[in-house]
Amino acid sequence: MIRYALPSFTNNWLTLMKTTALVSIIGLEDIVYTALSAGRTSQKPFVFLLTVLIIYLALMAISDIVLRLVERRYNRGVTFPQGRFHA
Repeated sequence: MIRYALPSFTNNWLTLMKTTALVSIIGLEDIVYTALSAGRTSQKPFVFLLTVLIIYLALMAISDIVLRLVERRYNRGVTFPQGRFHA
């Protein structure tokens, strides 16, 4: 059963990571606003925005990798029809 629910869960997880508060503490909008404020103060906004970009991409990449590994684990031993691509 979990095997069938994982693709939907993965999609929902990544959407929630992008649109809502991260671990109910810091949301993406909060991070970007803080980076913009710090950038205005220091006259180097791109340094702070680049840092936010790297942190955000790292969180998304780690989540994606972990969820793909879980999906691969639950798909172990399942055969798919010829010509169908599946990760």
